[in-house]
Amino acid sequence: MRSFCIVVLLGMITSGGRPLRAAEVKFQSGPARTHLLELFTSEGCSSCPPAEKWLSELRGNSRLWKQFVPLAFHVDYWDRLGWTDRFANKVFTARQQAYSAAWRSGTVYTPAFVLDGREWQDRAVEKLTRNDETAGALNVEVRDGKATATYRPSSSVRDWHFT
Repeated sequence: MRSFCIVVLLGMITSGGRPLRAAEVKFQSGPARTHLLELFTSEGCSSCPPAEKWLSELRGNSRLWKQFVPLAFHVDYWDRLGWTDRFANKVFTARQQAYSAAWRSGTVYTPAFVLDGREWQDRAVEKLTRNDETAGALNVEVRDGKATATYRPSSSVRDWHFT
């Protein structure tokens, strides 16, 4: 405890009594687009195990996390049929329903794949690993406890700046 107090005291002396500040931090993304692959699934769905197996087999792909990020969301709308999904969450159901509303499809189902916000049914791995699209540049700077994010799309002249 005594050594901790000495370190704090020395820090205050060397900083002139002002709180110590963290160093400036900068993050910058690369230009390649990383695909987001979402699977909406449920333990109460008899058709879901093959889709979940396919998704889990992507673990061996060398491009995992670099060119695509897979996620599985367990929905709760099958729970009412008697098999309660222990991983289900109403937030995941709401996410799938939001996609359905955006697509004007009026229905949700499992298993359902979504690739970069679009319904995806062909499960072609080459679409996940093809990065011929550029996403633009995202820069985040943290200084004095304030984060500033700037995004510059690759195919647009319009820049976005958030603070």
